Amino acid sequence: CWNFKPHLVQAMSDFRVFLRMQAQECLCPLNNLRLLPADDGLKLCPHDQLAEPAECFHCLVKRGEASGALHQVERRLSAVGTPEYDQLLRKSLRQAEAVLVLNPRVADSFRPWCRRVEVVTWGMDPTRFPPPEDTSRTDGTVRLLFAGLSREPIKGFEVVRAACRILWQRRQDFQLIATGESSGQTDPFVRMIGWQSQSELPAWYRQADICVVPTIAPDGLSRTSVEAMASGRPVIASRIGGLPFTVDHGRTGLLCRPGDPQGWSEAIEQLLDDADLRRRMGKAGRTEFERRFRWEDVIERSYRPLLAGHADYRLTSGDDRELPDRLTFSG
Repeated sequence: CWNFKPHLVQAMSDFRVFLRMQAQECLCPLNNLRLLPADDGLKLCPHDQLAEPAECFHCLVKRGEASGALHQVERRLSAVGTPEYDQLLRKSLRQAEAVLVLNPRVADSFRPWCRRVEVVTWGMDPTRFPPPEDTSRTDGTVRLLFAGLSREPIKGFEVVRAACRILWQRRQDFQLIATGESSGQTDPFVRMIGWQSQSELPAWYRQADICVVPTIAPDGLSRTSVEAMASGRPVIASRIGGLPFTVDHGRTGLLCRPGDPQGWSEAIEQLLDDADLRRRMGKAGRTEFERRFRWEDVIERSYRPLLAGHADYRLTSGDDRELPDRLTFSG
């Protein structure tokens, strides 16, 4: 419910509401990624409807019909782009006990308009990702894993494919494994494995040596990068959105300029050439996952302090926790 969140806050006006933003919804009325078409593909929009409502209204009028029918209906029903919606959005942000976002950049955009903004990541179950294994193979092949929507342009699969083509001209010691089905264009280094369920993905992470996240869109956090770190694998990712907040450049992986095949080929080659660096980065990534992204740690570090600040949230001894009678999360 990208644009419906202000309406939900008002519907819950008898409750204390925490408003969760999963990406950049309520900043961009057109989409939750602030991406616009450009001559050479897509570009990141520098505007947002809280700071520059008139600019975003004109963009919505110009480009609104280019998005899918479902999103057009959602915008009409929510009345986004009208003065009434603008007032409702600002009122809802002020009313919320806190607005929870996934990375500091999004927090900076919301902070002037809210009572309180907190960076609160989601967590994962560490038991899904067993301790890392040694993936060295006798044939010397290094496996790169792209775990995402390979046919979705914003996920950047064509960027990493182009980078691998550059490398393949002079070395054939790697394989690019990608989820999804082949689009008809084949390369000798690509292996398409179809769509994988959440229960199947951990095994593919364990088989990989390097995980790549070449998105050209500013994701809130990037679940793929966190799953790769949990699996003890180094991550090569785009320097965009929440990825610099997730991947520590030079320690748990490498960050590249989005949409730059040459830069990506250089980063991939650096890890292809250095198995010891891959192991060190993978180990550091697993340590970072255990420190920041396990659900039990996220709850203790973020949610418990948030809820404990309310008189109707009662903490009891041990792990028994009583939830307040009138408290809700919208997101």
